[in-house]
Amino acid sequence: MSLKNDIKELIDNQVIDQATADRIASYYLSKKRSINVTAIISAVAAILVGTGVISIVAYNWDDLPNFVRTLIGIIPWAASSFGCYYTLRNKPDQKSWNEAMAILQLAGFSATFAIVNQIYQVQLDGEAFACICVLVSLPFVFLMRSACLSAILISMVCLIGFDCRDIFSKITMYVVLVADVAFLYDYYYRKSEGFLCSLRVVGLPVFWVSFFFLIIGRDLGMRVWNNLFPCLFLIFASVSYVMYEWIGQSDRIKSRGTILKYLFYLVFFPSLLYFSHEGVKDYYDAKDFILPIIAALPIFVSVGLKLSKSKVPQWQTWIGLAFAVIAVICGEHNYATALFALAAIAYCLYMSCQDYDLLKMNVSILSLFGWAFVVLGNYNLPFYLYGLILILLGVALILMNKYIIEKKRSNGVTENR
Repeated sequence: MSLKNDIKELIDNQVIDQATADRIASYYLSKKRSINVTAIISAVAAILVGTGVISIVAYNWDDLPNFVRTLIGIIPWAASSFGCYYTLRNKPDQKSWNEAMAILQLAGFSATFAIVNQIYQVQLDGEAFACICVLVSLPFVFLMRSACLSAILISMVCLIGFDCRDIFSKITMYVVLVADVAFLYDYYYRKSEGFLCSLRVVGLPVFWVSFFFLIIGRDLGMRVWNNLFPCLFLIFASVSYVMYEWIGQSDRIKSRGTILKYLFYLVFFPSLLYFSHEGVKDYYDAKDFILPIIAALPIFVSVGLKLSKSKVPQWQTWIGLAFAVIAVICGEHNYATALFALAAIAYCLYMSCQDYDLLKMNVSILSLFGWAFVVLGNYNLPFYLYGLILILLGVALILMNKYIIEKKRSNGVTENR
């Protein structure tokens, strides 16, 4: 309802008199004017003044002495640093302020650094410029406890890593790697907080670990892109599930790591289909195995700890490594690999019916029909057969989903186990 109707209702019900109603109306009317007029005019005026000052300075930029230009160039970083100080002093518990000021600090320093480089004609390439900005901004990740800034810095360093040429850039990458591990432990293990915790712990480390695994492998002189490289996807799938279990068992981390669970199925089953079609080329050196063995260390540790406690490891935690070994043994004989892939898909489908897991069931059915397409694609079959397969796929998805849902209801299961 509008203010006018509200006041009229209060008068009709004798809650307030006419004089009080007039004062209330006058108060809100004046408040509305101050917001809509004064604030807007002030904002517009500030923009105009700021634009005018920037235009004057830009027009006379080359005529200004270097020290004046340097002072002007320092303003962005000084302003962002003051914003960080103000936030830490007055709004330390407000995440929006901390995140915004941390990002603003990176932008402010980058602007100041770029202006100073331009003034004094410092010859820095883009890689060195980015590394300096990252290192200067890294302490603000901890000061402001900013997940967003840490994500930005990691992304910048990963981009640097694609074409890392000098020792300074490599040192920067490893400094940020170590600092980020400390940040994740301190912030998300001891002081986990809501949505950013879930997003940061579960999502970005997947990219972070996988990317730096390639970087570390390259720096150690390993043959990263060798014939066994596709096997890393299978191993990575199981490592993702190991991380999912670890996060789920931790009492201090609020995130359940669900994205890592989905990642296992997203990576593992397409990899099965790939090996069913391609197989593994059977010419490689002994040193080619170094990278897969290092990648599989979390699997060995997880399975070993489970067995030492007389617990049965989840099949998802080791199946990636097991199938990678099978794929290597079968080599280029992809038909043998395809049989093992079919067995893995069938087992997953069976387990989904045992524990009423819709995710596993749907992934298994889709993978089963995908497997049929991959295997039958080696034969010159009539096109209509593929249409029949698609029809069967649709029917199977409908019937199996209905079956699992009814089973869950009849057994009182409310969520996947």
